[in-house]
Amino acid sequence: MKKTTRMGLVLTLIMVLCTLGPLFAGEISIMWEWEKADEDVVAFRYQMDAQEADGWTVVDSSVTSFSVGPVDDTVAYSLYLQQSYDGETWSESGQLTYDPVEFGAVEVAVEPMAEPVAVAEEPVAPVVADEPVDSTDTIAFESTLPEFEPEIMAEEPAVEEPLVQPVPVLEAKETGLRVEVSVGAGGKADNYLGGFDASGDFVALRTRLLPSITADLVYPNMRKIGSSINLGLRAGLGYQGYQNGAGDAIAGFDIHGLAMFEYPINRKFSVDASVGFSFMFTGSDIHTGGGSALGVFFGPLAQVNARYKINDTWSVGMQNEVRLLFGNTFEPYELTGIVRLGVGYSF
Repeated sequence: MKKTTRMGLVLTLIMVLCTLGPLFAGEISIMWEWEKADEDVVAFRYQMDAQEADGWTVVDSSVTSFSVGPVDDTVAYSLYLQQSYDGETWSESGQLTYDPVEFGAVEVAVEPMAEPVAVAEEPVAPVVADEPVDSTDTIAFESTLPEFEPEIMAEEPAVEEPLVQPVPVLEAKETGLRVEVSVGAGGKADNYLGGFDASGDFVALRTRLLPSITADLVYPNMRKIGSSINLGLRAGLGYQGYQNGAGDAIAGFDIHGLAMFEYPINRKFSVDASVGFSFMFTGSDIHTGGGSALGVFFGPLAQVNARYKINDTWSVGMQNEVRLLFGNTFEPYELTGIVRLGVGYSF
């Protein structure tokens, strides 16, 4: 996918000098401006003079400047800026520092020149040394960050640049443990295929499977795979309503467990693919020869699920399942497809 955790942005530092008096130390307002180099960026966050975990100010990607002032122009100030494509994962920091020495707010101490001493020579003409002249050379400013080009702009003392109010960005909350209950219907594809229940150990069932109910416990964030995929676990119980050829109901109860790979599309929508194993049990009337033994079936199953978060607690979803079951003679017994709609509750 087209995502990167590294930041490609350009910062421009504008120092606005606000003079309080012609003969006294000055105060300045400092404005940092940056550009949104990628349209997929959804948020920025910045922090002055530190990179504390809880000290960031998060703003929407439409905010591209930050001002502070009036502040003492003899103190150094640094701004750290990061960007994010999803509001959760942040890039490395970009940094630019206002240095009062480099910008001329603090004079650099000049080492005094030694007083020249007249040297005695042959009595021809005395050599007189010139008086030392104080150096008035200024220090050229060279930015340590090539991509930043600072410029100093004079401003009227009465005009103060308005501060940009940070715009709060709602960060996606990682969903924890949740319970899902789903109801739907399906059909037996094995009725149209050969090779299933070849020995005839079980009675023939109608194609229609109704209803199909599952109750699952879902743990979606056990581990992160890459920057976007969440590895999780889905386990639960199910009920399938079968009918034999005479229309008599045969209940099937199952227990299942699946490994889940979830991809969050955005804060509201997510999809996942799950693979796992299932055991199903029925009453003794599933056997063609009668008897009192329960019907026992087992096999793999796969699911594709789509989920919409109504809020941080409730969600709705659609579940598509395919499973292959073997009988107690290890012969293929059933190939079933099921579609369910459900509701989820997150803790």
